[in-house]
Amino acid sequence: MAPMPLPSDSGGQSREMSSGRQRPLQRRRSRKRPRTRQRSHNPESSFYIHHTDKDMLLLISSSRDLDESVSVRKRCRVGVTMDKETIAVDFGWGSVIPVEILHCVFRILAESEGAVPTLCRLSQVCRLWREVASSPDLWHRVTLSHCWVLPGTKDSPTTQKRVTQTVETFIRQRLPQVSDFSLHHWKSYVPIVLQNLSQSCPLLTSLTLSHCGLVTVDVLLSVGRSCPQLQSLNLQNSKVQLTAVAKFLEMCGARLRRLLLSNNTQMNAIINGISVLRLLNILWQAKPIPRSSTTATGFPELQELCLATSRYSTVNDDICRRLLKGSSKLRVLDVRGCYKISPQGLWELPCTDLEHLFLGLYCSITMSFSMASGSHLLTSKWQHSLQELDLASQGYAEGDLEEALRNLTGGGVAANDTLRSLNLSGTKVTPHAVRDVLTGCQALTHLDLSSCRNIPRGLKRAYRGREDLELCLADLTKKLQEVEEQ
Repeated sequence: MAPMPLPSDSGGQSREMSSGRQRPLQRRRSRKRPRTRQRSHNPESSFYIHHTDKDMLLLISSSRDLDESVSVRKRCRVGVTMDKETIAVDFGWGSVIPVEILHCVFRILAESEGAVPTLCRLSQVCRLWREVASSPDLWHRVTLSHCWVLPGTKDSPTTQKRVTQTVETFIRQRLPQVSDFSLHHWKSYVPIVLQNLSQSCPLLTSLTLSHCGLVTVDVLLSVGRSCPQLQSLNLQNSKVQLTAVAKFLEMCGARLRRLLLSNNTQMNAIINGISVLRLLNILWQAKPIPRSSTTATGFPELQELCLATSRYSTVNDDICRRLLKGSSKLRVLDVRGCYKISPQGLWELPCTDLEHLFLGLYCSITMSFSMASGSHLLTSKWQHSLQELDLASQGYAEGDLEEALRNLTGGGVAANDTLRSLNLSGTKVTPHAVRDVLTGCQALTHLDLSSCRNIPRGLKRAYRGREDLELCLADLTKKLQEVEEQ
């Protein structure tokens, strides 16, 4: 006869009888279900780009969060329920603030702290705040930091697809009016970001790619071609494809105002392509040249160099010589305020056809360090090509200036039809030298004699146009005659 099972008792135990022998009681062990991290109802709904620095934290929501027309009914259809806390947040004090006030506050925060992460965090408060934070006119300055990937690993195809879709949606919906965009420490997906920027961000003026990889020629040129207002490019510590920067400068160099480069293997190609270099009002100091370095060629294609400053200047003859080594095509040299540069140092430069030379001193600190002689070296070398000469507040002696201006006029033998502008304000120029310039330089249209101690009263001002200069010549000649008669 088969054993008959007994009904289970309240403790969950069971007994069986078999041929007079009773089996020991066994307790059923409850199998504990492993704890799992609480996840979102839709794991595909969000993608996070993580950065350990809180100030650079980036939270990019996917298409569900970026959709500005999500309604409560639609959210309920996908199985999302709103608890009491969510309702309190959605319909509390935050929802009754006028949209105009929210927009103004969000704009102030975005301008001071940056759109990321400020607007990303504000959009998590409620639907109203998310709608206001989604306004494209608030996203003018955006910085995306680390795109987090485990070291030595590669994203799966599914993750790559999610990242691509998120980046495309984010740039298309949020950044059509962005002007300043920065990307830091992105080793991949850089071509995707730049391609979408070129398609959706025509108002971009500043682009920063710091410690990034895969910066190719095509994507860099597409940004320069599609963003006509781009004036600043920062490629510090980024892996740039061969000749990418050189070709970018060929296409966009005329409008570029700021270029930052460091640790770049293409530095020689970049330097060889630069034709304009402006370091206006920048405090900098050149590093000493290593003894083993003998191949520096300077800027062979440079046509304009600006080192002007109104502050303390460290630029001297050696620095100027190093910068302009091999710059035989130089046409414009602006070293205003660089009081450590001597006429002898300028005379030794390789450029032979300089057209615009600015040596004026416009700071009271530097006026006491001005040179007393040597101006004749400048005019003797470039008398055939100078169109504009600025010697304001230089302390050249009277005889030195007379010799310099005599070189410009050819000693009265031939007229000068090249010089068009001459600034002698604050100098010791004599009336006779000025008369010779006005007589011998028929192409001159601008002459500044303000604060010249040797010029008669009533004539110490700036003259513009040939008619004004002719009046100056007549008045000056009359004054000289009166002095001679006395």
